[in-house]
Amino acid sequence: MSPDRSPAVATVLLLFAAALFPPVAGGDETRVVPSLALKGEYNNNPFFTEKNPKESYVGTVSPGLKLSRRTERLDAVLSSVVDGVYYSAEENLDSWNPRGQGKLGYRFTPAFRLSADASLRADKRPEHEIETSGLVVTTRTRQQDYALGAEISMSEKSAAGLSYGYNRVDYPDQPLQDSETHSGSVNLVVDLGQRFTETKGRAGFSYASNRFTGLTVENYAFTVGVQKGATELWSVQADIGGRYTRSEFDFLFGKEKTDNWGWVANVSLFYKGERGNGSLGYGRSVTAASGRGGAAERNAVVLDLARRFLYELSGTFSAGYYRNFSDAGEFSLQGIDEQTVRARPGLRYDFTKDISVEAAYQYTRLRNRISSETAEQHAGTLRFAVRYPLYE
Repeated sequence: MSPDRSPAVATVLLLFAAALFPPVAGGDETRVVPSLALKGEYNNNPFFTEKNPKESYVGTVSPGLKLSRRTERLDAVLSSVVDGVYYSAEENLDSWNPRGQGKLGYRFTPAFRLSADASLRADKRPEHEIETSGLVVTTRTRQQDYALGAEISMSEKSAAGLSYGYNRVDYPDQPLQDSETHSGSVNLVVDLGQRFTETKGRAGFSYASNRFTGLTVENYAFTVGVQKGATELWSVQADIGGRYTRSEFDFLFGKEKTDNWGWVANVSLFYKGERGNGSLGYGRSVTAASGRGGAAERNAVVLDLARRFLYELSGTFSAGYYRNFSDAGEFSLQGIDEQTVRARPGLRYDFTKDISVEAAYQYTRLRNRISSETAEQHAGTLRFAVRYPLYE
């Protein structure tokens, strides 16, 4: 089967599976919503080159379809979108980028719930990884993600979670950069409200096996943390712990292993008001470095803000700092040291709940500290989106 068709085929299979799911008693909410988005963009440096960047106008058309069903026990969401992207000055970047996603959750008892997620995506845009990893990938990407999860309420004050995830990323033009990841985690949450108001204690253990060409990186991490509602508007969640990472390199003359110890963290501050909300988060972990043929230790600080000025008019601001780092022979064969800074203010106007227009500007700065190269990108966008609920 052609990988270009896999997102659409997988979405159809997920829809078929959801349709066969046995009905349950209680309220049943089913929605079928097709959508269409049109986006125009000016980009002064699509390839993130340091010298002689080529500016380009970019047009994107994105038809989509979302189906959902919700009952007292079942929660299913299936969606598929195809982004047709056209560049005025870089025709070799023109592409159709399909992505499909399915989520299925079922609560068997009040204390036990199972969930399954699947997503598939093909993308050729260099910036498609910026907001998640801070990395630019200048080659075609095909990605698959699958996950299984279980939520268990052990008592009124304690709950546990189990999860397994599989990720595969293929680079058809650079197959030596392909990666595959198996991961699993166990988490425990305990309500400490009797001693500390609006407070929950947390503990977690995770394992990930990242496989690349000639390299396997295994990572074990244990964290403890707290989740606290400081006021009605503010809350905080913090998980901090340690990790052990083993890297195994396959050379012509044999295998070589390296061990590494470090610390991990995931700290977030949340605000939720009547007319605005926001979050500020910091994360540190060892994870696959997209398109680099290895893993890296990633430090990331991300800020997201949203404010509704009028009923129809709202504003957003998103910013992030990322550093992906690995010494040669640590988590990757070659050294990695890349820094990314991005900022994106935007305005949105809702004509109705199903029709909106959004204008945004994004600034991105990349610095490769190994090659001492720096690239900047300025992009302005105007996006019109419409949904047409057929059944809800």
